Amino acid sequence: ELVGLAGTERRSVETLSGGEQQRVALARALAPSPRLLLLDEPLGSLDRPLQERLLDELAELFERLNLSVVYVTHDVAEAFALGDRVALMREGRMVQVATPDELWARPADEWAARFLGLANVEVDGSTARVTRPEAIRVERCAEGDAIVLRAQRSGPVVRLRVRGAVGQELEAVVAAVHAPAKGDRVALDIDPAGVVIVPR
Repeated sequence: ELVGLAGTERRSVETLSGGEQQRVALARALAPSPRLLLLDEPLGSLDRPLQERLLDELAELFERLNLSVVYVTHDVAEAFALGDRVALMREGRMVQVATPDELWARPADEWAARFLGLANVEVDGSTARVTRPEAIRVERCAEGDAIVLRAQRSGPVVRLRVRGAVGQELEAVVAAVHAPAKGDRVALDIDPAGVVIVPR
């Protein structure tokens, strides 16, 4: 019941779906009432819609059980969805440990920023300027000095790739029903609070 498999007790695990088999594995791990649970890429073999559904269920389950979990993943979205604290590792060493919000707001260095998916990274000697995509306001404007190169919708959010007046390309996100489209001329405004200077 805890993992949502009530009614399947007498079925062979091989007859269950991939998501149900993952739940069986989780139930087996929880059966001895551990104080700490280690999960290593538990959703890696599942398709994206099933991953997203199980992520929500895992978050609720861990909170209900008040269980400490070490969750190993290469998927930043999974880590941010489940982690109270996230540890970024590179070559076997911890680069940064922080809450998801802290990681996103202030990555430790250029590598951490790129690993987290922050594409707006401009290197300048020993430092890098990181501009978060949500800090870039994009407004459709016939006289705008920037042009939309790509617009990709993911639910309510549209991710834009924009080329500015001096040729630099920036990634921005907007939440809008009628977002700018590929080829549109736009004006850009960057919120300084969304820009951080980090070491290389």
